Amino acid sequence: MYRIFILRYRAYNTCHVNAVFIISVRAAEALSIRIKDLDLDSNPSKLFVRREYAKTRTDTTIFLTDEVAHQLKSWLDYKYRTRRIYHTGEQDWKTITEYIRPAKKDTELIFAVYQIVKT
Repeated sequence: MYRIFILRYRAYNTCHVNAVFIISVRAAEALSIRIKDLDLDSNPSKLFVRREYAKTRTDTTIFLTDEVAHQLKSWLDYKYRTRRIYHTGEQDWKTITEYIRPAKKDTELIFAVYQIVKT
């Protein structure tokens, strides 16, 4: 369990740090990136920085290196992976296992933590 947490933290941290330093965006700009702001299918990949988060208050398009594009794709694959959820039944108290994949919305932030809550 501890090792899985460390690997997850390293994947998140590496991707975010590269977004800040290699692409040369500010931390607030990197944390405000939505899925629809990324165009990873084009060559070269592009990132759109919205004006409300930019220091100069102007929209900016940034071209990404192949390394950063690959890390962002890996992070998104990891973030929206299929997860195994355990919970107990309400009547018989047996353990129930479900496999859930989070829905991918274009308006979600890339570096926001996603948590599945069973209701």
